[in-house]
Amino acid sequence: MNNSKLKQYVQLVQTANQNFNLTGLKTEGEIYEHLVQEIIELFNEYDSYFDHKKVADLGSGNGCPGVILKLLFPQIKTLDLIDSKHKKVNFLKEVIQTLELNNTQALCARIENHTEQYDTLCSRGLGSIIEVNAFALKLLKPNGIIFHIKQSLDQYLEFEDSEQKDQFKPLFFKFFHGKRQQILIAMKKNV
Repeated sequence: MNNSKLKQYVQLVQTANQNFNLTGLKTEGEIYEHLVQEIIELFNEYDSYFDHKKVADLGSGNGCPGVILKLLFPQIKTLDLIDSKHKKVNFLKEVIQTLELNNTQALCARIENHTEQYDTLCSRGLGSIIEVNAFALKLLKPNGIIFHIKQSLDQYLEFEDSEQKDQFKPLFFKFFHGKRQQILIAMKKNV
């Protein structure tokens, strides 16, 4: 993992955040702790889900988790950072260029209109598990994996009571207890 590039990423987020809203976090320390460190702690042992895989970060916004995952797992085959807001996509393009992230692109697109297929998807703050899984049905290859990052299990319980429980198999949960709780929920598409 490239610590100097992680530091550069944090600086890019903080600088851009002064011009438009990328995050409610203000200082480099807060950005590192709540964006970078949380993602590293949640994903550090799951390289097999990213190794030589086609990956997309849905609703990428400030690049978390996608950019951090690319730095953590440089062996990702391709990474698409997808967001519908032009300002955020332009920021992501700057990050890709500055950090020299190979095989990575920022796409300005609405997820419901996107047609590419992926091995692995990530979602943090985009919508509920049920909403994002509806997109994932179309975007994931058969037996593909989606990672949801949430602050509670409430949305997972809603998923358990939905028709989607036959379309996605929960694989595991991983909890991170920093200043705020984050939960990584991994699901496999059952098709």
